[in-house]
Amino acid sequence: MPSKTNFLEMTSPEIEQAIAEKRILIFYAGAVEQHGAHLPTGVDIYLPETLVRRYRPPERRIGDVMRRIGRARD
Repeated sequence: MPSKTNFLEMTSPEIEQAIAEKRILIFYAGAVEQHGAHLPTGVDIYLPETLVRRYRPPERRIGDVMRRIGRARD
């Protein structure tokens, strides 16, 4: 059975096995904030998500954990 790649769906023994295999957990964050009329509020999330999906080594990754943080004010 192939190893799971979604960290949030993994059990403690599966995480321990992934650590033993030296697999990689990618943790990244992006703010939700206003950028004016020319950009969406999620641009700071979309950019790191795209980079992680493009450059992560799929054979060694555990998964991605994205944290959306921030508060926009006028």
